[in-house]
Amino acid sequence: MTHQTLDPADLRARLLRQRLRGAAAPAPSDGIPRAPRGGPLPLSSAQQ
Repeated sequence: MTHQTLDPADLRARLLRQRLRGAAAPAPSDGIPRAPRGGPLPLSSAQQ
């Protein structure tokens, strides 16, 4: 594999094309977990 240096504008354009094509990297899974949708959602302390 050859190492290719891209200038920032080329890199930005390449990443934008990947995103618009739907080929962007998936979101990291260590973020906020999804809330369960099987019942009522828990209230925050301000809502209680």
